[in-house]
Amino acid sequence: MVNSATGLLAGNDVETPRRALVYLAASQQRDGGFPQNFWLDGTPYWRGIQLDEVAFPVILAWRLWKAEALGEFDPYPMVNAAAAYLVRQGPMTQLTSQENRMEMQTERIFFRGHTDSKLAARLDRPTGEPVSCALFAHCFTCSKDYHAVSRISRALAAQGIAVLRFDFTGLGESEGDFADTNFSSNLDDLLAAARFLGERLGPPELLIGHSLGGSAVLAAARRIPESKAVVTIGAPCDPGHLRPILAGAAPAIETEGEAEVVLAGRQFRIKRQLLDDLREHSLRRFIGDLRKALLILHSPADKIVGIEHAHRIFEAAKHPKSFVAIEGADHLLADRAASDYVASVISAWAAWYIGRIK
Repeated sequence: MVNSATGLLAGNDVETPRRALVYLAASQQRDGGFPQNFWLDGTPYWRGIQLDEVAFPVILAWRLWKAEALGEFDPYPMVNAAAAYLVRQGPMTQLTSQENRMEMQTERIFFRGHTDSKLAARLDRPTGEPVSCALFAHCFTCSKDYHAVSRISRALAAQGIAVLRFDFTGLGESEGDFADTNFSSNLDDLLAAARFLGERLGPPELLIGHSLGGSAVLAAARRIPESKAVVTIGAPCDPGHLRPILAGAAPAIETEGEAEVVLAGRQFRIKRQLLDDLREHSLRRFIGDLRKALLILHSPADKIVGIEHAHRIFEAAKHPKSFVAIEGADHLLADRAASDYVASVISAWAAWYIGRIK
């Protein structure tokens, strides 16, 4: 804003820069500082300290004074408070700046899952203090390192949100036998991940799930009381959606109790207990009683989980709820542009709820 106002001042427009200065003075915090980023009504968006953001209004006041364009407005109280703030906080701040937040780092870590087996995870976080923490649940038979999961997590970390993504039991680098897992065990792993993140960095305020991972975060959200917002990406409205897919791929699961199934070009051993467990879960009650902000992202072109699932989730949920179509994307978000778009939408949407709730 100050840069734009200075440009207008150079073009002999003094009224607009003066109004900008008055607005900034009205938005100044009691300690003399300014939020690193804030909404038009002055509500903080990012809460870090960025000293040049505090100095800019002082510079604008000086330029208007030099141009004899202050009119009847007296900027002295604002300038005095801002200068005192700079003296107290400078020359460096321990909190993050926007530039620092645009840098991120990934940490490879392990924690204990529901059976005490070791689960592998990656923590994508900004180089400085995160503004919030998120937990990401990957899709059925996928992993924390699937490119869409990685891209979305890293993009959110670059915006200041620390994201923990992990491999469910028996998948990726995690210990355990995948054949012995089911939707219930996934929920237990998800809750274990939330506890670990809370102890390590801070409780997850944002829950994100892709495909069956989206169903999992919907079911687990009420058991993670610190969470304030939930995002589903291509999620089935009910985990039972998976039963006919698996049974159709290998009828022997029902007759013999287990079978080898090829999913996404990889072979997995599936036991009947998985199908039985899927039958036991109904998400409609969880969705209706969510009591958290909900963002539903789904592609109309999704051939694995049809768009009707997004419609049913939206119908079952109460406000605040939002739906965004990922036009042209496939179920796995194979196109990098699709995952980049999803990350940008999540970042903007979550900031409204998490930023205003803090």
